[in-house]
Amino acid sequence: MRDVLDHVLGGRAASEDALRWQRADTFAGIQANYEALTDQVAESGLTESERLSISLRVAAAHRNNSLTEWYGDLLSESGASVWEVASIIDGTHSATGRLAPLLDYSTTVAVDPASVGAERIAALAAAGFTEREIVTVSQLIGFVSYFSRIISGLEALRAAS
Repeated sequence: MRDVLDHVLGGRAASEDALRWQRADTFAGIQANYEALTDQVAESGLTESERLSISLRVAAAHRNNSLTEWYGDLLSESGASVWEVASIIDGTHSATGRLAPLLDYSTTVAVDPASVGAERIAALAAAGFTEREIVTVSQLIGFVSYFSRIISGLEALRAAS
């Protein structure tokens, strides 16, 4: 069965099978977290477009090309224009409404998490986000950051073999 890593990386290299067997819980956890964060539309309060935009911005901030391309494709498939996708990737978005503070927060957490204090979270609350939405955004940023590192590691293993 193909998992989310297979989709992002375009398949599984034979050299990864042993690693995935040795770390089966880790790879199962990645899939479970991905599914939980993408399937919780109603519970999270965030739209699919918001979740994909956040994920895309975080992947781009980490300069993970495979993950950026994958989330960009998903966002395009959900109805975003090529311009919207490109502007989220390069950080020049002129998002309005709910998306603007989400992308700004996501970028800051992804590139300089130590600078995020209570005032950043208060700004999201002031913009109308509920506690549940703020927690979901933070979980999503953390997951995509972790996911990016896993993908980078697997790509490095592929390049070395």
